[in-house]
Amino acid sequence: MLTTKKRGALLLALTLTATLILSLFTVSSAARPVTNLTAEQAATAAITDAGLTEDKVTIADIALYDAQGVSRYGVVFLTDTTRYKYEIDANTGAVLAQYTQAISYSSTDTVTYLTMEQALSYALTDTGLTRDQVTVTDVSLDRENGVRVYDLEFASDTTKYDYEINAVSGAVVKKEVKTMQTTKTTTSNNTTNNNTTNNNTTSTSSTLITADSAKEIAMNHAGVAASSVTKIKAELDRDDGMTIYEVEFKVSNGLKYEYEINAANGNVISFEIDD
Repeated sequence: MLTTKKRGALLLALTLTATLILSLFTVSSAARPVTNLTAEQAATAAITDAGLTEDKVTIADIALYDAQGVSRYGVVFLTDTTRYKYEIDANTGAVLAQYTQAISYSSTDTVTYLTMEQALSYALTDTGLTRDQVTVTDVSLDRENGVRVYDLEFASDTTKYDYEINAVSGAVVKKEVKTMQTTKTTTSNNTTNNNTTNNNTTSTSSTLITADSAKEIAMNHAGVAASSVTKIKAELDRDDGMTIYEVEFKVSNGLKYEYEINAANGNVISFEIDD
């Protein structure tokens, strides 16, 4: 005979189990974000709304995503004293949300920071590559041991790079270089006639989705709004011969999500949810 307390505990356990099973087998059918604005136009709209000009701010992050049925850009930029985060309607340019946070800088932080492109140029100089030879997958402005740094992730056809660049001097603070093999599809047609063999072989490299797209796919699959995400990152990697994005994010309710996304077609390979 179940007591009232045990019956309540059993009901709670069944409810949680049903909710977890539903989350595991439900894949979001949300459409890809549609936009009439470029990322640069969204950034301009946010900076203008803040009463600032582009030469007075440092853009830390711009991301396109879909939330509550609205395609929007998340724009983060900094002044010497304030961090701004905007959500801009990707079609109309309207301000959907705006947050500000005061920044406490040390005396060494009163100087002007490099732009993202300038920081990237220092990293590329170190690699010996040019801008058109790489695809940038993630850029953020962070603090490392009390020093402002740009965290830059980019990849060439064969190599993945992760750099930390001093946001003031452009010096390389840290770097990680990882060789990867781009997925290729090869077809062969062999015909033998009169002891003559003709071989026609073509190879086509797959096109990888961006880190922002991988993040968006993971959040949509989890049914999580971008506004509730407190921290998110996406890293390009290789697993069993496949190029994947490892996406990790936390939401405001304390849950942590870990996803593996196929970098060629955006399919969800696996995911985990932890509290």
